[in-house]
Amino acid sequence: MAECIEDKGRFLASIEAEIAAILSERSWTLPAHDKKLESFNGTPIVDLGAADRAWILATADYLLGPKMDVETREKIRTEITRRVLQPYKDEILGKSSGRAIWVRADTNWNAVCHAGVIGAALALLPSPEDRAWYLAAMEIHVPNFLNGFTDDGYCSEGIGYWNYGFGHYVLLAQAVGIASQWRIKLYSPEIVKNILSYPNRLELFPTVCPAFSDCDPSVKPSPWIFQLAGVSGTLPRSLWDPTKATLYEAIGIAFPELPPEKLPVNEALYPLRDTFPIAGVMVFRSANAASGMGLSIAIKAGNNNEKHNHNDLGSYVVAQNAKPVLLDPGAEVYTARTFGPHRYDSKVINSYGHSVPVVAGKLQDTGASARATITSMETSIAEDVILMDLTQAYAKSVPSLKKLTRQMKFIRSPQPAIEIADKVEFDSPQQFSTALMTFGKFEPGSLGTFAISEGAEVLGVKVDASGLAFTVKDEVLDEQLPSHQKPLRIGVYLDEPVTQATITCRIEPVLPGTPRP
Repeated sequence: MAECIEDKGRFLASIEAEIAAILSERSWTLPAHDKKLESFNGTPIVDLGAADRAWILATADYLLGPKMDVETREKIRTEITRRVLQPYKDEILGKSSGRAIWVRADTNWNAVCHAGVIGAALALLPSPEDRAWYLAAMEIHVPNFLNGFTDDGYCSEGIGYWNYGFGHYVLLAQAVGIASQWRIKLYSPEIVKNILSYPNRLELFPTVCPAFSDCDPSVKPSPWIFQLAGVSGTLPRSLWDPTKATLYEAIGIAFPELPPEKLPVNEALYPLRDTFPIAGVMVFRSANAASGMGLSIAIKAGNNNEKHNHNDLGSYVVAQNAKPVLLDPGAEVYTARTFGPHRYDSKVINSYGHSVPVVAGKLQDTGASARATITSMETSIAEDVILMDLTQAYAKSVPSLKKLTRQMKFIRSPQPAIEIADKVEFDSPQQFSTALMTFGKFEPGSLGTFAISEGAEVLGVKVDASGLAFTVKDEVLDEQLPSHQKPLRIGVYLDEPVTQATITCRIEPVLPGTPRP
C-alpha cells in the first residue's frame, strides 16, 4: 500500500523479497489442516491459509503490475494456479477425492476460502471465460455458507467468527459485484439482512456482545463490514450518529427511522429486548443501554450441537454499565485438543465453565438431543420473565432427573435486578449445584451473600435455597484463554442430596459508596 501511494519504487525490493519467501514456502496449507502432510509433500490442499495467501499475492500483482519483475509475476501465477485454482477446479469437477470439501460446507470455511479463491481468479485470470467459470462455481456453492445460520440470522459460531466468516462473505460480495457490474448480487438473499443485523441484536451495550461459543469476550463487531454491506443493511447501532445522517444516505446506508415522540431516541436504537427465536438466544437491556448505562443480560437456549459448540445451555452474561461482570469465558487457546475427541475435557468448553447447574454430579450432555427450550416469556417495560426447560440437557447422563427448569426474571424498575432460579426434581435423592462465572474478583459476604467486582462495577448476589443448607465455593479454572485471564467459577452447592430443590440467585448492582453484601 505504501508503494501504491508513493509510487517511487522505494519499497519494491522488500515487496518482492516477501513475495519470493511466500512463493518458496513448501506448503500454504496451515499445519493443523495438513495432519497427513499431503500438502507439505506436494499435493496442495486449499484451506483458510492457502486461499488467503493466493488472494494476497494476486492483489499485490494486480496493484503493482509491471512494476514487479517479470519472473516474479510468472511465478505468482504458476503457484496460485498449482496450489489453489487448479485444486479448487478439481474439487468442483469431482477429481480431488474431497480435498476441498469446504465448498459444500455451511461453516466459515466456505466464505473465507471462496473469497480467497474467487478473489485470486478475478485478479489473475486473463480470460473472461475462465473468470466466469469460477464465478459460476461460486454461485452454486457459496449459498451453503448462508445455510449455516438460523433463519433469524443467528451465528452459532459467535461474534468473532461472524467478523471472520461473514466478513469474508462481504468481501467476496464486493469483489464479485464489481467484477460483474453487480449482475451477481450476493447481498440479495433475504437471510443476508438478518445476518447483517445479528451484531445489533446481540449487543448488550454498544460494542458489548456475549462471548457464546468459541469467541473472545473482548471481540467487537467490525465496523467495515457494515460500511461495505451498508447498501442493503444498517449501520450497527453503536456507530449510528444522527449528525451524519446525510452522509449515510449519500453512500446508500440506511439508518434507523426517528421513533415516535413518546419514545426516547435510545429506545429506537437499543430496544428493551432482542430475540433470536429459532436459535433460542435472548437479550434484555437497560432502558439506557445506548448510553452504556444500567444492567443488561443475554441468555441462551438452543442445543449442544452447534458450530464451535460449547455445552452451555442456560448460560448467561450480565453487564453493568457496559462492563461484563458475569460472563461466558469464551474460547480457549486452540490446540489439537480443541478440535479432537477430547474437546469437552476443557472446562471452558464443557458446561463446568459456564453459569449452569451440575446435576447429580454430571455435566451437560453433548449433541443435538441435549437441548434447552423456552417454554414461556412475559415482557413489559418494568420486567421480563422467561422460563427455560433444561431437562433434556442432562437426560442421557442423569436417568433419575425428572425435570430441571431455569427461570430468568429481569427487573428494570423500580430497582434493577436479575433473578436466576433453578428448580430441579429427581426420582431419588441427588446432589445439585449451580454456578456463576466471572473474570472479576469474588468477595464473600454473610448469610448466603457475596459480591463480584470487575473494575469499578460491582454486582451483589444473594442466594436463596428455600431453607436448604448450601455452600458457596470459588474456583479458578486452569485453562488457557486468548486473554491470558483465568476464569473464576463461583459454585453454589446444596449440602445434602435432594429430590426437589430451587436455588435462586438475585443479582443487583452495588452503587459506589454503598457497602458490599
